[in-house]
Amino acid sequence: MKIGLVLSGGGAKGAYQVGMVQSLARHGVDVAMVSGASIGSLNGAIVASAPDIATAAQRLNEVWALVAEEGVLEVNKKAIPRYLMMLAAAGLTGPGRIGASLLSSIYGATDHSGILSTSPLSQILERYLSPSDLANGKPLFVSLYPYKGRLGALTDLLKGEFLKRFDTRESVFRHIQSLNEVDQREALLASAAIPVLFTPRKVEGEIYSDGGQGNYRKAQGNTPITPLLDKSLDAIIVSHLSDGSLWSADDFPDETILEVRPASRISDSSLDMLGFDGEKIQAWIDQGRADTDVILDKLSRYAGARSSLREADATLGDKVDKHAEGLESTSLEAVMRRLRGSD
Repeated sequence: MKIGLVLSGGGAKGAYQVGMVQSLARHGVDVAMVSGASIGSLNGAIVASAPDIATAAQRLNEVWALVAEEGVLEVNKKAIPRYLMMLAAAGLTGPGRIGASLLSSIYGATDHSGILSTSPLSQILERYLSPSDLANGKPLFVSLYPYKGRLGALTDLLKGEFLKRFDTRESVFRHIQSLNEVDQREALLASAAIPVLFTPRKVEGEIYSDGGQGNYRKAQGNTPITPLLDKSLDAIIVSHLSDGSLWSADDFPDETILEVRPASRISDSSLDMLGFDGEKIQAWIDQGRADTDVILDKLSRYAGARSSLREADATLGDKVDKHAEGLESTSLEAVMRRLRGSD
């Protein structure tokens, strides 16, 4: 059975996806293709470069144990004055418009450095992500957001993430294995470059930042299923890092989709996106594993084959044929709900 995996963005909450991959490994569910946004693109790179799902789970566990111990956030002190002028130009508290113009001439308008450095993250990628393994691994797609300058980045961030009422531009998607080694690394860092906080990156001559910003109202940038559509996949597993995600499987009626959503709220604060502390990371890993176990155990129950999704697909197909009338969605979760009601 050919399975695609979509890993959404959400900063430190991406630890949830470690538990999810651990559950996939426990159930013997390997994946053939991966798409990720932001932290999901980095987790996705580990999965795509691993020879099998069990190895992917092991490597992800090692990476996040290191993240919990050492962290990945480091202040880029040189960038702070530049963001004071950016805030001033936006009319927010800062040195004022005249002062901003003066500082702009001093610090240079072409420097887009973020407040946080990507050096720790780069070191982890160099340690755990082999370019040759990635080149020969599963197809990997990442979500990127076209960068339109510091003020544009701040405006889009406020419109989508904080005001939660305006739509944003579309994200774009890049096939990692089609890029050269330098652009592969830059694309992964760009996809996770939260605007203002991290420096945008240049990929094939264009500047990009966090891919999760695109099309905020439908979360298509942050839940990048688009590159996996029409790829002859038998099913697509979609990971969410928020129980209130705006993304809907009903927008893709021609695909068989299995969604893994947090059964309970992962965090109460948007600041948890940067909360790379060991206690929370382990809790999120545990929750991701538990939530995915529930979904996959249900699938196995109705298929009558706990360790084989191939056999599960055939069994579910027979039952769906008998109860197809009235089904409103082709997602596997909807199928299971329908079958449960017919027991």
